Amino acid sequence: MLGIHWRYGVEVRLASVDPALMQEKTYYLDDLLDVRAPELLPDPPKGDDTPDVQKKLLDRYAAALEKHGADVLSGDFTIFPQLAAAVAARRKQREGK
Repeated sequence: MLGIHWRYGVEVRLASVDPALMQEKTYYLDDLLDVRAPELLPDPPKGDDTPDVQKKLLDRYAAALEKHGADVLSGDFTIFPQLAAAVAARRKQREGK
């Protein structure tokens, strides 16, 4: 995602067209990485980043998705309940509960 408030960050979302599999509208690739490979989560963009940082982030995300999300890419969404739990936990934390 690119915009004046996002600077040069990248946001990758995962979803299925089957509504029965979706507790949320979409899931972040970051949630998948947090569950399976937290060491791969990228640092947030810095104020002095240039558009070149997006290319690097996209390359990292593509490699991470291929390695840690091959099941999702092939249509196996059994990880989605764990991702929904991660979204719920993050929402709860933001609300201070």
